[in-house]
Amino acid sequence: MPAPNFPELEEQILRFWEEKKIFGKTLEKKSPRGNFVFFEGPPTANGRPGIHHVEARAFKDLFPRYKTMAGWRVERKAGWDTHGLPVELGVEKALGISGKKQIESLKATPAESIAFFNAECKKSVWSYLEDWNKITRRIGFWLDLEHPYITYETPYIESLWWIIKQVWDQGLLYKDYKIVPYCPRCGTALSSHEVALGYKEVTEPSVIVKLRAAAGQKIKSGSGKEIVTDDQTFFLVWTTTPWTLPANVALAVGPNITYRLAKNGEETLIVAEALAEKVLPPDSKTLFSVMGRELAGLSYEPLFTFVKPDRPAYRLIAGSFVSVEEGTGIVHIAPAFGEDDLNVGRGNNLPVLMTVDPDGRFLPEITPWAGEFVKDADPAIIASLKKNGALYASYDYTHDYPFCWRCGTPLLYYAKESWWIRMTALQEKLLRANAQINWVPEYIKEGRFGEWLRSVKDWAFSRERYWGTPLPIWECEKCEHRLCVGSLEELEKLTGELPKNSGAVDLHRPFVDALKIHCQKCGAWMSRVKEVADVWFDSGAMPFAEWHYPFENKKRVDGGEAFPADYISEAIDQTRGWFYTLLAVAALLGKDAPYKNVISLGHLLDAKGQKMSKSKGNVVDPWQMIEKYGADCLRLYMYSVNQPGDAKRFDEKDLAELQRKFFLILWNVLAFYKTYSSIHYPLSTIPSRHILDRWILARLSELAEKVTADLEAYRVTEPARALADFVTDLSTWYVRRSRERFKGAGGKQASATLHFALLQFSKLLAPFAPFTAEALYRELQGSMESVHLENWPKLEKKMSDKKLLEEMARARVVVSLGLEQRSAAKMPTRQPLAKAVLTGAPFTDEIAEIIRDELNVLAVEQKKSGEISVTLDTALTPELKRAGALRELIRHIQALRKSAGLTVSDFIHLSYETSGEPAAEFKKVETELGQAVRAKTVTTGRADLPYTTEVQIQGETAWIGLEKV
Repeated sequence: MPAPNFPELEEQILRFWEEKKIFGKTLEKKSPRGNFVFFEGPPTANGRPGIHHVEARAFKDLFPRYKTMAGWRVERKAGWDTHGLPVELGVEKALGISGKKQIESLKATPAESIAFFNAECKKSVWSYLEDWNKITRRIGFWLDLEHPYITYETPYIESLWWIIKQVWDQGLLYKDYKIVPYCPRCGTALSSHEVALGYKEVTEPSVIVKLRAAAGQKIKSGSGKEIVTDDQTFFLVWTTTPWTLPANVALAVGPNITYRLAKNGEETLIVAEALAEKVLPPDSKTLFSVMGRELAGLSYEPLFTFVKPDRPAYRLIAGSFVSVEEGTGIVHIAPAFGEDDLNVGRGNNLPVLMTVDPDGRFLPEITPWAGEFVKDADPAIIASLKKNGALYASYDYTHDYPFCWRCGTPLLYYAKESWWIRMTALQEKLLRANAQINWVPEYIKEGRFGEWLRSVKDWAFSRERYWGTPLPIWECEKCEHRLCVGSLEELEKLTGELPKNSGAVDLHRPFVDALKIHCQKCGAWMSRVKEVADVWFDSGAMPFAEWHYPFENKKRVDGGEAFPADYISEAIDQTRGWFYTLLAVAALLGKDAPYKNVISLGHLLDAKGQKMSKSKGNVVDPWQMIEKYGADCLRLYMYSVNQPGDAKRFDEKDLAELQRKFFLILWNVLAFYKTYSSIHYPLSTIPSRHILDRWILARLSELAEKVTADLEAYRVTEPARALADFVTDLSTWYVRRSRERFKGAGGKQASATLHFALLQFSKLLAPFAPFTAEALYRELQGSMESVHLENWPKLEKKMSDKKLLEEMARARVVVSLGLEQRSAAKMPTRQPLAKAVLTGAPFTDEIAEIIRDELNVLAVEQKKSGEISVTLDTALTPELKRAGALRELIRHIQALRKSAGLTVSDFIHLSYETSGEPAAEFKKVETELGQAVRAKTVTTGRADLPYTTEVQIQGETAWIGLEKV
């Protein structure tokens, strides 16, 4: 039975599953333990799946397979995330356009343009659907791909509108003028969880500028010292965003921070005491120090006057957020471009100077840099500061900066009106829900995820885009009264119609934008606000929207049949993506934790630990790996290479090694079994008391217990490695030591034992390597149509034997020590020795016999002692040498049989010729020799035979020849 081509074998199994509808039958099998709920995090099919998607899908598939065999019913509905910036950007690229202005100019009117653009978006989300479905099927990830939830469909959006209405009714959805992380390329705000996905380390110019104090102001210390400011008195201010300086309206100092006034030549410089030594020249002279609260209220001259403030500005204010960790301890305040800045500005009635347009370019009023992208203008601004004498210092500053998670543009913190959800009001609820969740790795719970929740921010919910779930909010054009719509029925009641696209209801822009509502307050028309919802809301609401809740399936969700999830899994970055929005939406609806167990996966890197990217040329094609090694090999690699939460350095060599050390060895064991076992003997009919049979069954029982316990605890690496260890034990200890039994007396018992072990192992392997498990099960003629329709193994307690396992483990240590001694003495393993002396806890006679045979000694002598040790008697008598020579000869004959392509059942005619001392000894044992190598005849001397070889035996040349009978 030759080793298979594993990818081809998997294709055969795949056809078998599909022809026999095995996945469907797993859903129909008895499920006495009820429902096990799994949520599929929806991917977007506008890009090809990568090897990291194989990793995630492998982990997603594992537990539903296990739970199905363990008596649960596991529905697995596929899902597609179809809205959002990723889709829009792809369409922009395909159309050769960029930005919102060009989108709204695609056709004669903005509405026609949006309709055309959204239609293109809808088509594009299915660009790679077949690729996704194909790889999902090929890796054995069982999902209901025929009935997926799709986030752009009307019933799904209606459920989203209902959820938004619940949030609205609680007063948690509000509009406010706030600083938002803003992508100038995409023309929209981002939420905090989106911002968290796009940080990169950058090195940018930072500056310390000199802002001249207004002349004639007194600065007085607590000790009575004072100065009067003049045109040479400066506040030193540090910023990493020079482009925001034209919008400066104030300087903030820490009220309880001490500031030093120092003389540097003719200039008086003011800086935080704690930072003075770093910032001021060494030869500057200290005048005195003051507290920050004493500086508050002082005025200074603006650096730039492009935009005139509409209220008093250019003064020092107190801010508790000011620190002395870096910079100068004096913070430049531009309320248009910073959250702290806007908050302190409101508290001090400061103006907001907007100097930048929605594309991230300076407005025409900023004449030197009008139309220039603000980040690109930094060098010119620094040059202007230097020219005007306002630049004190400039140096590069390395820090983490947020970029748009989809288009890669640097984000700007930008003051604008947006819709928000007040998540801060639900913080305690979020933390309580998180406490109910079992996280793998465990440290994510209080670490990355817990920290996120403890510093939770209100959700920047709206996006000024097109292809998304429209916010169901209408605003009066006259009195600004607002209302939120929560269903199609309510919309039709208020407007008298439903938005249609080619005759079908379509809630997307621009169709829904055209519907007007009469204002209940003043009778004027109400129009829908133009924003769409954050795309992460779409996927976060999937536990409800996939069932069109609450319009359908209400009992299913509320009754626990479909909510919460027992298990979900995605990559680590989803701690601030889908994992968070699932929790947020559930909390908003008054639900407990939406998932009970979650495995957060580490990133997949290349072999050198680098992030995979097309630009680096280090992206691994999953199809190449599958076609070369098989999907099971790739799956088992993901499970076993390291812990799920650790980053994986993907190296193809590891796949090759896994295939060789696990899959090929497992198949060789199966081939060995089939060679000697033409009939499958049930273990129950011929139970064996042989020590090796009892041991392998005890190992199998131990394995089943461990794999079950680990999977129940959502541990993956440990059971995957335990399966591999068992295969090694099965091959290198059980089968190797049982070969002769299979050929003779005890063969039926050995065959029944191995059949049972392999059959039960196929069931334990099934969730991890479903194709191989199925092939193994079918070769062993399992009783069910598929291994995946089997029940999870529960082995009889009588098979468990911890004492035997411990004793055999000690025996293997003894054997290992003895073989090390042989190697050190350069004594071949086939050379028998007189005896081995063992110390330590005594072994039973059966185990001692195994040790004797493994060490190839004539006797084992045991002595009680504390520690295990082995001493071999390496003195060779003539009799021992002769026995060693015979073993060498048998080994060479068996090797020649193998190279001749003979099977274990073939008989041969054997001839041999040797010289020296071994010749006469071989003659005495020709009968024994013939039996050992299945020779019908044994003759001495060379003969004309088809298969011959010359070998060395104890320093003498021997010739061997044979032919098949």
